[in-house]
Amino acid sequence: MPKIFLVNLVFTFLIFSCHDKLKVGEKPTNLKGWVEYQKKIKEHESGINYFSGYKEYELEKLRRKNSLPNFYNSKSKSDFSLSAADKSIFNERGPQNASGRTRAIIIDESDPNGNTYLAASIGGGIWRGIYNPLTLKMSWSNLTPDIENLDFVSIAQSKSNPDVIYAGTGERSLSGDDNGSGLYKTNDGGATWSNISPKKIFGKVDPAFANVYRIIVDPSDYNTLIIATQFKYYCNSRLYKSTDGGNSFSMVYDVNKDQGECNAATQVVYAPTDFNIQYAAIKGGIVIKSTDKGSTWTQTSKFDGFQGGGFYSRNEIAVSYSDPNIIYAGIKSSGPGMPPFVLNVSYDAGENWHHIKESTRGNSEYFDDNWIGKQGNYNNFIAINPFNDRVVYVGDINIHKFTINHDTTKFSQAITDVFNNISSDGVPKKNGYVHPDQHTMTIFSDGVSNFRLIVGNDGGPAISDFSSDPGVNDKSWQATEFMWAWTPSGSSKPPIDAGYRTTQFYHASKVKGKNQYLGGTQDNGSYLTREPGVNGPQEATRVGSGDGFESVTHWEDPLRMMITCQFNGCAKISNDGGVNGPSSFRKSNGFKQANSEGNPFYSKLEGSKQDADMIYGITSKGIIRSENFGDSWEYIKLGNNYKGGRIEVSDANPRFVYAGQSISSNSKIYLSKDWGKTFKPINVPSDNINGNVSGIYSHPTEDSTVYLLFSYFRRAKVFESKDLGATWEDLSGYPDNFDTGESSNGFPNVGVNALIVMPFDTNIIWVGTEIGLMESTDRGKNWNLVNSNLPNVMISDFEIADQGQIVIATYGRGIWTATIPELINFKPKETGISFKFNKDTISENEEIAFIDYSLTRDISPYSPIKVVFSLSGSASAFDYSISSDTLVISDSKQGVMIVKTLQDTIQEGYESIQLKLSYIENGELIGSDELNLVIEDDDNSNSPPIVTFNIDRSTIAENEESFDIYVKLSKEPNKGNVEVTFDFDGTASIDDFSISENPVVITSGTSSNITITSVQDEIDEPNESISVKVSNIKNARGSVGSIGVVTIIDDDEPIPLSVESDKIDFNVYPNPYDDHIYVELGRSWDGEVNLTLHDMFGRVCKSKNVMNSNNNFKHRMDISGNDIGIFILKINKKEKVLIKKVFRKQ
Repeated sequence: MPKIFLVNLVFTFLIFSCHDKLKVGEKPTNLKGWVEYQKKIKEHESGINYFSGYKEYELEKLRRKNSLPNFYNSKSKSDFSLSAADKSIFNERGPQNASGRTRAIIIDESDPNGNTYLAASIGGGIWRGIYNPLTLKMSWSNLTPDIENLDFVSIAQSKSNPDVIYAGTGERSLSGDDNGSGLYKTNDGGATWSNISPKKIFGKVDPAFANVYRIIVDPSDYNTLIIATQFKYYCNSRLYKSTDGGNSFSMVYDVNKDQGECNAATQVVYAPTDFNIQYAAIKGGIVIKSTDKGSTWTQTSKFDGFQGGGFYSRNEIAVSYSDPNIIYAGIKSSGPGMPPFVLNVSYDAGENWHHIKESTRGNSEYFDDNWIGKQGNYNNFIAINPFNDRVVYVGDINIHKFTINHDTTKFSQAITDVFNNISSDGVPKKNGYVHPDQHTMTIFSDGVSNFRLIVGNDGGPAISDFSSDPGVNDKSWQATEFMWAWTPSGSSKPPIDAGYRTTQFYHASKVKGKNQYLGGTQDNGSYLTREPGVNGPQEATRVGSGDGFESVTHWEDPLRMMITCQFNGCAKISNDGGVNGPSSFRKSNGFKQANSEGNPFYSKLEGSKQDADMIYGITSKGIIRSENFGDSWEYIKLGNNYKGGRIEVSDANPRFVYAGQSISSNSKIYLSKDWGKTFKPINVPSDNINGNVSGIYSHPTEDSTVYLLFSYFRRAKVFESKDLGATWEDLSGYPDNFDTGESSNGFPNVGVNALIVMPFDTNIIWVGTEIGLMESTDRGKNWNLVNSNLPNVMISDFEIADQGQIVIATYGRGIWTATIPELINFKPKETGISFKFNKDTISENEEIAFIDYSLTRDISPYSPIKVVFSLSGSASAFDYSISSDTLVISDSKQGVMIVKTLQDTIQEGYESIQLKLSYIENGELIGSDELNLVIEDDDNSNSPPIVTFNIDRSTIAENEESFDIYVKLSKEPNKGNVEVTFDFDGTASIDDFSISENPVVITSGTSSNITITSVQDEIDEPNESISVKVSNIKNARGSVGSIGVVTIIDDDEPIPLSVESDKIDFNVYPNPYDDHIYVELGRSWDGEVNLTLHDMFGRVCKSKNVMNSNNNFKHRMDISGNDIGIFILKINKKEKVLIKKVFRKQ
């Protein structure tokens, strides 16, 4: 009969604080960089921070809102735009063959053959894997699609009823410092889950149950369980027992009350032969024991080996499968003269512990127990051979096998050797494809002699061969495809994690022109997908090591890309599209700066689509920049008020570069207006901010707009500035001045990491949060949770790409994309340029004309504008010469294009030259794409005059500004009055402008003109265009058709549809109304007042001027001609404006 042996699941945690005083037996360790970063952006100095279970609490609130009968997801009548998410096709891109950190993995008790697994991931949910021993392949399915944003660290299943599974959350450890969401349970084998943690007010998880590190279930009673818990901010760690399946819990052990220290219960186990006998490991304390199914507990003795000094913190314990009195402990130790690891054994249920040292005849590389490294608080497990109490397995960075001798010494053997540190194994990097950083081990046995080792580590799951001595031979494991860090494993066995898509990405980019993605992950390096033809999860090649952070792909050359890793290390460039995997990437010298400059753990890279060769990075003291895509680097130190962590290049105008992270009286966010060469600090949203931004993001079309993101509890999350940081507005609805409170516009109280504005409709903003995607369709006035197949997991970053895609990097579910129809033709905003000839007519006698141009902004020094024209017209190549058909304009050189006529004696009449723009690079055309020039023939005096045209302006303001169309004849009329008729179309309507005359009639002389004047209104509308065309010419020669485009610049403020006054100085009634309303105004309105009724699109429906006074304060507006629905009443007296919504009934 096969047997399943579950060795205790491993978790990690940080040092506890009892009123910030470090207790005896506990010493501080270096926090992992990710933890430091999360603490920096989420833990406020006030101490008012997130409660346990806040992510699911906020997510459930938003789901309830979505389910309300009158709720229309992003389509309410007050919205300006339709949801972009509703149009999006969300695709999961993988990687298919790469997984993420797994802190718990067990054998599914419903499978007696031991081929089904339950794995708990960090940020990616709980998954079931089914192993086929014939094909050696594993198929995976996600069991928790509704709660996969949590950090699951423990899992336990009932042997008597396998449908009952318990799972604990909360990675209070060196790789994550958040409180968890307590304890979850399923009664149907994982189909549905519920949180069974005790609740406090408003349904919030009891903080004592925030982190559930270990769970044990009575093998004969699925309702009896023991859990080891800890709350984050206080010395509060306990064991709880339930005998009713988690409906209620009773505290059975309080670590701090019993042991008098600020320690934590990190593990609870039971003797496989007797559930009555249980043990619990106490970090920094003494192992405790129960003999009554966990109802009462007593201390065992102190560990051996510390009599000469030193101390210990985290320890993992394992109980023999045949003798409940035999216990092993793997102990993380420290102190003067102490090794980093000590192994203990007790043969009498903890009454006495014995230090197990390496035998003098053992493995010399293990003599001093230095093999475990310094991460025993982060990765640490211990397990016992199910058939031999004297063989134990220990996990740290690697996996080790210890054989215990009768004299309580050991002989050591490396099972994995990722970094080739142990030469005695005889194999370079033995089983190196088993990812480092081991967290948990489970054992499955046939009950006779053979068994399998199953581990969970930072790279996901790994399983050994099934034998009497499993896992000890090289290539005897199935794990990930790649050896750490990226070399292929060389094993003929397929990877075990294919389909277990739980990778934690920090950032991801798209390779232009194909469905290929490059991104950096936590613990697992950088990946480049390798199946661009697959429109779904793709397999990927690991091309970088370490914690792969941000990446950049070249916007113009799909073969060029860059990656990096923690502390600005591993900076590498590929110029061949990564075709040869990691060997395609060469080191980029000069990116990493001296350690004294503060290379950040969270390494940043930023590129520019317009200046595709530009790349930026950061240190805590300055900016790193390259003008040649990483071939060389320049380092620019900033002042003492700069503390870096983030960098953003404006998507609309790459001359603007923002940098910084810390905001306080001594540190600011900095702005460069010259492509990162010099920086100056900008204003902050509030003087009350004393913390760190969690993101800086720019606007795709507005040069001066930038966003700052924050992730602090109950404080503003999204600030927008439309003037390069001079002033700011909160879009997330929280109280002013960065005070604490609730959002008034539906924004959740969770961490915020990413933002993107839709370039095709800037009312639409997406924000990536810890619980998924939030969308506003009215530029931040209201927010809704996006309900789609995109998981509600942490979104780390967005990047707008080509082919209509937005790339979405998630922390726990890999890379996703959103394909939006309106983005298919997306191009980054370029410098606007308009053209005209300096004259419309030139004589045949070798006269010269040249092209004038005007620009909307400075030209980038790294991206000159290139324009190519095609030539046509009635003139031939014998009539003129042109300097070139290509015009190149740079920041240092003005482009020139000259047309020169060629004299002849042929009587041929007047001839035309037409230049039509056929190609433009690094610029965006404004106005007409055609230029017309007439050559006056001087060989025939009886020919009719040639007519040419000139428009004197390309833009006019809406406030009754005008432009002139000049009509010029080459000579006075000789065939009768010259008459020119114009047509006007474009996006402007006839109500937007007036025309002085049309047609233009010239009876004598050689010129005339007409004037077009804009009409002022109060409608907030986009800028509108007037396209001027010549439709007919009488008694003269010339070209009909388009002669130019003029833009009317709108100057109206948007009607703030959601704003109503809280004053009581006016009254509007009845509301709703039938055919009229009354407006009563107080004394502050005395004088002339304008009453204007607008529809929901801002259009004026009714306008009335009234004189308000003490005797005339009640004003009637007859609005019976309007449709039913919502209207906006605008009350305006000089600078004083109030807005009121009114409703017309049926």
